[in-house]
Amino acid sequence: YLHALETAAVTVRNPEVDPTGAVTFGNTEFLRDSLGAERLSVALLWRLQRDHPESFVAPKALLSVPAHDPAAADSALGVLEREYPESPYRLALLGGGGPEYEAAEDSLRVLMALGLGGEVRGAVDEGADARAEEGRRGRRP
Repeated sequence: YLHALETAAVTVRNPEVDPTGAVTFGNTEFLRDSLGAERLSVALLWRLQRDHPESFVAPKALLSVPAHDPAAADSALGVLEREYPESPYRLALLGGGGPEYEAAEDSLRVLMALGLGGEVRGAVDEGADARAEEGRRGRRP
């Protein structure tokens, strides 16, 4: 769980490390489903759309918001309608989407599986190592 939170922190501080937003999207699902962190997940979904508005994942992020924050449904769907009228995700919501939707979902699965690059994984791991060392120094024999 800590790794997911650290990855979220890295992508929030440096959105350029996740240029498509796919890893952030996958991370929001994990945080929501495994930790029950719906508010954090929703905040990250909105941030994904803000940081990566050109990404094919941004419309999917907007579609995910209402399920976890019904009060934000009108806002999320309004942005979806206004900013992404031709998105396969929006079209699927209306009963269309077809092969473009399947291609977007396939791309999302691949990008989520690949994860963040080695540089970001290294930064996350270094942070964990530093905290572990700090914890060891703070213990008394």
